Amino acid sequence: GLYGNSLEQWEEIFVNQTCPSKLMECIEIDGMNRVVNLKLGEALSTGGRIPESIGNLSHLTHLNLSLNGLVGNLPSTIGRLSQLVYIDIYHNNLEGSLPSSLGGLKNLKGFVFAVNRFTEIPESIFDLTGLETFDIGGNRFKGTLSPKFGNLINLRYLDVSFSEFSGQLPESIGNLSNLKDLIVQSNFFTGSIPLSWAKLELHTFWAGRNSLSG
Repeated sequence: GLYGNSLEQWEEIFVNQTCPSKLMECIEIDGMNRVVNLKLGEALSTGGRIPESIGNLSHLTHLNLSLNGLVGNLPSTIGRLSQLVYIDIYHNNLEGSLPSSLGGLKNLKGFVFAVNRFTEIPESIFDLTGLETFDIGGNRFKGTLSPKFGNLINLRYLDVSFSEFSGQLPESIGNLSNLKDLIVQSNFFTGSIPLSWAKLELHTFWAGRNSLSG
């Protein structure tokens, strides 16, 4: 059964790294339990906030908090999870700016923050050159799409759809030679699709519901 219905009730686990639930995997390191996988997708009936103590899980490689009705900001302590490979917080009610500390997650390959209420992407995100999946669709991001997306050379999946981005689409995305799925639909993009994008070998390309020409 579940340890607790809200994430705050897991505080004790985050501090002491006990493993009382099937929703987590632990390994023993130097005689101590260390949580490596937290599988809380659709597991929390009462939502709540993400406690800062989540930053104690220093051996965590996989974090799934999707579909839980979580509220508030993403705590900056999440940037301490230096072993993190995959983070999925899809479909919550999280809001505000993404913390710049996310730029410290150098092992990150999967970043799924879709369907929340986030408003700002820190520049440090573009240092995460190992990223393969970057899904931030269905948020409240404004302004132009940074040309620094072109730094994320290992990206295979990029989704910035259903948000409030505007301005020109960046040429630099055309440099992402591994990209297979590119989804920019339902924003306020203007101008034309960059010529550089023609060399991408995409499986999926959705750009409708913008104000693009040509």
